[in-house]
Amino acid sequence: MGILSYTNVIPKDLMALFTRTESLKILRQLEMGSRYFDIRPLISGGVYWTGHYSEKLGARELMLLKHRFVVTEPEADNLSLLHLSRFIGSGTAAVLIVVEAPSHITLGNYGDKGFYLPSQLNVYNEHSNTNDCVGMVQDQVQKMQKFMRTSDKRLFLISWTLTQQPPEFTHEDFLPPNTLKGFDKLNDWQQRNKTIRQLAYSANKALWKDLLPNTSHVAFPNIMYIDFMESRNFVALAMAINDKLLGDTV
Repeated sequence: MGILSYTNVIPKDLMALFTRTESLKILRQLEMGSRYFDIRPLISGGVYWTGHYSEKLGARELMLLKHRFVVTEPEADNLSLLHLSRFIGSGTAAVLIVVEAPSHITLGNYGDKGFYLPSQLNVYNEHSNTNDCVGMVQDQVQKMQKFMRTSDKRLFLISWTLTQQPPEFTHEDFLPPNTLKGFDKLNDWQQRNKTIRQLAYSANKALWKDLLPNTSHVAFPNIMYIDFMESRNFVALAMAINDKLLGDTV
């Protein structure tokens, strides 16, 4: 989430410390090189919101390549088997939206016309659920190496993100007459925990040092999840991984 536009009772600048995972809007993230987004939409009060909510809302995955594109049956059975040239090239761009929704929701007439089910672009994605950078690095690298030794045909997503420990307060703590009590709890939490931006700074520094050296033609990520993508250096990293794969196979 790059912009925090609504909170119930907690000031936006404070809420952003433990909810914001990006500082740039979608367009700027695209300009930085990002092509895969995890967006969780919700319509509330007639207004379209995106962000991270409680688990009961579920996650809706969106994969954004560039613009709109249509793939029809039987090609759509497994999009990962298609060459990239089927989507982009010669001035053509593409957007693929992979919708992870409850079973009672169907894609209807939108199915296979830019909107697809997770089974059509199946991705292995298991985050480490820790705020410890060393632990996350070890866990993700081990998962990558183990996954690539299997016959699993899914795309491998390496989740190079740290999970902030949730604050121990509720929005009721900020309602009168408990407002000051709520801010005391928030201040105490801030003293004991890093913000998502601070965690991302540690994780992103480790990409070059700990991910790149551990990639080869038999162990590599297809997709990288990162927080606070504020530099084109991540594109250079992706290209360095690609170059390393080609070098290993020559």
